[in-house]
Amino acid sequence: MRNVQNSSVQATCVFEFVQLYEDLCSNSVINRKEVEGIILQCGRDLDDYEDELTRLESRIMFIREQKERLEEYKTKLGSLTSPIRKVPNEILDAIFDYTCEWNELRYSHNAIGLIDSTHRATLDRLPSLSLSSVCSH
Repeated sequence: MRNVQNSSVQATCVFEFVQLYEDLCSNSVINRKEVEGIILQCGRDLDDYEDELTRLESRIMFIREQKERLEEYKTKLGSLTSPIRKVPNEILDAIFDYTCEWNELRYSHNAIGLIDSTHRATLDRLPSLSLSSVCSH
């Protein structure tokens, strides 16, 4: 078998089924040990293919995880360019006083740090929620 798209599996079993079938039909003597050897080699090749599939599936999972991490990183970077970051804290303080029952910005310079670890993972994945998490209703 030829190397297709960078496959590391090379079949060693020779596909001579047509010749073997013709020999069988013509009442030729078929070397039983030769056929058994080919069957054994086909089994080894099948094992090699299975190992290669497992390796490739593992590689695909790794690449998908890397892609997800990059998407999360891109989202976090995008939040750094958010226009709200340019609004002075005093204006944000007034907005929160007007819209929230209580304003954590007034009591802490690190209001986001007061959020419990359960919600921290969500805020890390969705930075746009970080601002709204300062308000508590």
